Amino acid sequence: MGTVEEDSARRTLLTVAVRDYGDGDAEFTAGIDEQLSVVADWWCAPGAPEPFTHVPAPELRERYDVERFLHESEVRETPGRALVVFITGHGQLGASRTHFLQLPRTEPRRQLATAIRTSEIVAAALDSRAEHVLVVINTCYAAGIAEELEKLHQEILPSRRTGGSLDVVATCAHDQLVHNAV
Repeated sequence: MGTVEEDSARRTLLTVAVRDYGDGDAEFTAGIDEQLSVVADWWCAPGAPEPFTHVPAPELRERYDVERFLHESEVRETPGRALVVFITGHGQLGASRTHFLQLPRTEPRRQLATAIRTSEIVAAALDSRAEHVLVVINTCYAAGIAEELEKLHQEILPSRRTGGSLDVVATCAHDQLVHNAV
């Protein structure tokens, strides 16, 4: 536990990455690893004036792994100046246009029970105690989360919404795969 001054100056990078879906796609896994390396270099470079502390997720196989990681990393209680959450892996839009982060044990016909709503990860970050929050969603169909974000925004206290910055960036459109160029 740090001092109040240390906590207020803290900068945290949390990476939620599904690297391996058990399908033998070594190219996909290498691509995720490359993304994680670049993201860590951007925010956690040792020579940076104010580097971030990197908190990587362990291997994520099922919904419970993500929920446990969010709990154990204490993302909802993360204090400090800045929190960056980088989400990557396979994304999917459900029948109700809900965006899900797919996991190796996700059953396609049971998204609610076996995948995780990407908005659950985003909500944990946006309502954290960090002054400035940036969430980057780098999955297929990432912008499909827009409608969910509008509703989440209403749940966040006005004082929280104006006391710092809360930003979510989707790296591709609601109908686009990450690797496709428009």
